[in-house]
Amino acid sequence: AIRDFTTQRLQNVNTSLEKAKELSRSTVSQRDIQRVVNLTSFFRKYFKADRLSCLGYKKAVMSAVGVVYFLRLDQFYREQFVSVVLPEDLCNLNFEKIFEGVINEFVTKMKLREDIIFTKSLSENLFATAVCSSCNIPVPVILIGEPGSSKTLSVALIIENLRGQASPKMQFHDSMYPTLEPIRYQCSQTSTSAQISKVFDNAIRTQKIHQSYNESSRSLVVVDEAGLPERRQESLKVLHYYLDNPEVAFVAMSNHILDAGKANRAVQVYHPEAPKTDLEKLAEKFIEGVEPREEFIQKLCDGYDELRRSDREVDLSSFYGLRDFIHLLLFLRQKFRNHERPSHDLLINALQRNFGGLEVAQFC
Repeated sequence: AIRDFTTQRLQNVNTSLEKAKELSRSTVSQRDIQRVVNLTSFFRKYFKADRLSCLGYKKAVMSAVGVVYFLRLDQFYREQFVSVVLPEDLCNLNFEKIFEGVINEFVTKMKLREDIIFTKSLSENLFATAVCSSCNIPVPVILIGEPGSSKTLSVALIIENLRGQASPKMQFHDSMYPTLEPIRYQCSQTSTSAQISKVFDNAIRTQKIHQSYNESSRSLVVVDEAGLPERRQESLKVLHYYLDNPEVAFVAMSNHILDAGKANRAVQVYHPEAPKTDLEKLAEKFIEGVEPREEFIQKLCDGYDELRRSDREVDLSSFYGLRDFIHLLLFLRQKFRNHERPSHDLLINALQRNFGGLEVAQFC
């Protein structure tokens, strides 16, 4: 079914049917299958599914398939994936509804600060990183998304919550969740394979020391800006050795998709842009004290959505990002808290502060 789905995707980009079928043979990686089996084992414990015929077991398998195959797709292909690979009439269950419910149930049990909003990207990043880092054999994760898509925040929240018996939430006192000890590395264009090897060796050594004292501890290697190192230097190729048979948990963050060699060795969570629902959640959190509130929020979200999709001489979708929209909302919130009312001058000021950098003719 996954090969059929890939064949359809390839045909959508003007590939012949014969060529698409040939290329799709390699899309079902043995590593993916191993990851599904590993994650299914974790989710069976999570759902307490002892019998193969029970609903919990079906949900465990669907959750594992969702983490490995579904989260790597953008919204357009996610809809196609469900209809081709997991149609409701095949498994007698609504995959999207169940998988979304599992994610929401899991992440809402975490302790978060009051100012944090459960956007779709944050929830999926939290869920994938937590479950993959907690498997018996840790599953590497790569979080991919534009700046502002909650990659760094999600890793910080996972580390705050997965602390074993010291966790602020009782759910994570269970022995199936390890205490994560972060070992961080910030990539740059001058990163070397020796530096990355040193980080992993340090993480493995630290984990062995903790485990020698019978502590349920696991090192988590956190690699930020994984897309920065120059490809010609192949400084990240050393990751292949450490990800093929992972001894420690691993999460990398990147603004763009990494090469096939690394992508094939990890679960990928892909958010090319924030969906309209996330924009609305953000605006509803920040915009208060203005009437009519819903109409004002809708126009703000529609305006930003149109800006990133519009066809102009300047590609504004890469010039502006989600953080610009968030800071626009923060600026307006501060003004409204100071009892200022929405006006033409206020909105122009907010746009100039957060969406500047272009000539007026290019922006309008």
